[in-house]
Amino acid sequence: MRFLTQDHLGILNSGLCLVHCLAMPLFISLGASFASHPLLELVFVAWAAWALRSALAGRSLGTFEVILWSVWAVFALSMFLEHEIEWAGYLGMSASLGLIIGHVLNLRRRRSEEALCCDTVDAH
Repeated sequence: MRFLTQDHLGILNSGLCLVHCLAMPLFISLGASFASHPLLELVFVAWAAWALRSALAGRSLGTFEVILWSVWAVFALSMFLEHEIEWAGYLGMSASLGLIIGHVLNLRRRRSEEALCCDTVDAH
């Protein structure tokens, strides 16, 4: 069984956040108003920052990393503004999807780097 990497945890967090946002109307209609608590949004934002920081640890700040951190900043800002600006929730869901895509791309990049590393070691 494979172990979970920070990218996997980032995908899980962003996926849960996306499901949470999409299911919010159902939660509220069922009387589960605790699901819209700002502390829960803070948990999603903090977890996303931790997963991203951990997944990108040891890498120089290149274009890919700047884009991922920019997507996270949009995600965080939209989470904090979604109660003030009507469309911020949609922006947050889009940014959450962007974080999922970014983590998947980072996983693929890491695997290709590991394969390249191991192929050159095996060739000698």
